[in-house]
Amino acid sequence: MAIREEARMQSFKNKSPEPPLPRILPTFFWKLRGAELEAALPYVYELYRSKTLVGSAHAGQQRSRQIGSILHLRVHSIPSRGCDFSIRFGALLIAAMVWTTVFSRALQLRCVVCALLYSFSESAFTLGERGVAYTTLAHFVGVILYTPILLDGYAELLSDHPVAYVACFPLNVWLLELLVGLGIVWMHGHNVAWCYADYADTFFFGQARAGHAPAWLGLGCVCYWLYPWLQTTTASLTGI
Repeated sequence: MAIREEARMQSFKNKSPEPPLPRILPTFFWKLRGAELEAALPYVYELYRSKTLVGSAHAGQQRSRQIGSILHLRVHSIPSRGCDFSIRFGALLIAAMVWTTVFSRALQLRCVVCALLYSFSESAFTLGERGVAYTTLAHFVGVILYTPILLDGYAELLSDHPVAYVACFPLNVWLLELLVGLGIVWMHGHNVAWCYADYADTFFFGQARAGHAPAWLGLGCVCYWLYPWLQTTTASLTGI
């Protein structure tokens, strides 16, 4: 079985053209090589090529898998492991209750808008990076829950210092990737939202990449100029 799976993945790798972003900008997409890359590919294929490769490299394990989609958001199962399922579901419910009761309607609306916009940008980015448009409900929920820290809390600290705001924005996003990524791992058993296993520049337990820094700097510029307008607009729409 393992030999057939390896042959299937090797055949797919040989036939599949390299996506445009790693080909055009190899400096920012520094991959592992040799045996390390071969060991990482099953995890990458499991996430991004599951519809092409029949079966899974981890078929003998109880792992979260894609069970459907809501619009463009891919939905993954939450593996049932006895009382662990109740604990994880309860934690998610508590987080949702805190989010709905503590934050204003204007902030809640901003969280949803930002998560939706990011999901479309992530789909476009992964199409260029992985050759497939990929974004998940798990990541969408994570961005909704974390946006008050990512943008409002961050702006409270650095909104009066535009250079520092933009320059430090990659650190801000990497912290999100660490916390949200580990939260998704805890909820689903592994990170179903993104996979950097085949890259050589990962850190934070494989949840973040140094090569994404230019993209996060660009996002910092966009957020610095547009988020105040979104704050004003959502406050006006909700009467707050």
